[in-house]
Amino acid sequence: MKFPAINFLLPFVLGIVLQTFLDLAFIPLIICFFICFVLSFSLEKLANLFLIFTIFLFGALLLQNAKQPLTKNHIANFLDTNTKLVLQAEVVSCSQDYAKGKKFEILAQKLKLGAKEIEVSGKLLLSLKDFPNKNMIDYGDKIEFEAKLFSPKDKRNPGEFDYKTYLENRKIYGTATLYQTKQLKILSREGGNFWWKDVVYPTRKVIKNIFEDYASKETAGILIGMFLGDKTELSQQIKEDFANSGIVHLLAVSGLNVGFIAFLLFTLLSFFRVKGFAGFVILTFCLVLYCFLTDLTASVLRASLMLFLFLLSKQAERKTDGLNTLALAAILILIFDPLQLYDVGFQLSFGAMSGILALQPIIFTEFTQKFPVLLTETKLGKSLNWIVQLGLASFTASLGTL
Repeated sequence: MKFPAINFLLPFVLGIVLQTFLDLAFIPLIICFFICFVLSFSLEKLANLFLIFTIFLFGALLLQNAKQPLTKNHIANFLDTNTKLVLQAEVVSCSQDYAKGKKFEILAQKLKLGAKEIEVSGKLLLSLKDFPNKNMIDYGDKIEFEAKLFSPKDKRNPGEFDYKTYLENRKIYGTATLYQTKQLKILSREGGNFWWKDVVYPTRKVIKNIFEDYASKETAGILIGMFLGDKTELSQQIKEDFANSGIVHLLAVSGLNVGFIAFLLFTLLSFFRVKGFAGFVILTFCLVLYCFLTDLTASVLRASLMLFLFLLSKQAERKTDGLNTLALAAILILIFDPLQLYDVGFQLSFGAMSGILALQPIIFTEFTQKFPVLLTETKLGKSLNWIVQLGLASFTASLGTL
């Protein structure tokens, strides 16, 4: 089997997509899954067919599990009441900048209804609008606030960006906005996960401080945006300038960033003569850390997984195939979060890379047949080869995202 990961990915994705529309119950799915799994080993002539059905049902099961029905005490059941509610929650993300303030993801814990307290669950998006102290709260803080809770806005026109579905895919079911400091109370600063609170966010702050210490404010903001995908330090004017110039994509982290990080790490490890398994472990740790520094962005995850699988194959002395590695990276991401399939970043990243890996070699072969000079070892041939390869990479990436 030349492309085992691709053969697995196709029915797997189909299972996720069809489950989105059919919304089959868990019990029938799990029964059919085990029946097909057993038959794939029992019936030799139809083994491949039942194996495909098994993979298809596996994808459907994962999505069904990811979209479990909301519990009675889920915060989504207390939205749009048009009355202010007192909510205790924990901040579970770093701040996200927007036009007039900052946004945080919070995990609801307790809801006060008069003298009664209710244990609640579920995530909300909390906006601090025009707050005088922009750094009032941070990741891990336990807070209490009084505000109206609303459902996210649904799309109004066909084909329009569906903000509500986008948030629901991230397990966020409601929004709240605070306008005054007195609406918010800090209960504790002792919460949060060790990895995020003591490793990821401090490392991010160190990197931002380095850029800010050795570059101008505007340049530091651009570098932070390019390296971490954090645009909070960019002025609105710079964002508009990048957008008007058609290069706003440079401020979004991508697989190219992973390539730069990997090149720097390879250079440093080579300089200090760190090779073999020790080098593999260091590279893997740095890739994992960078994924978290960029908030597990789909394109960074894809590139990091592909690089990890490539390094792993080198350690195991096995050959790799680009398309197969790409498919395996997609499978791993979707197993952990099947809703990523509907994330635009995931679609664009994997679409662009699929275009490059599948189409570029075919088109380049056609070019070399018509222009043999591209294969010559002369300076002209090498230069033209580099230019054509670069142009085709951009062109096929664009085809992959159509």
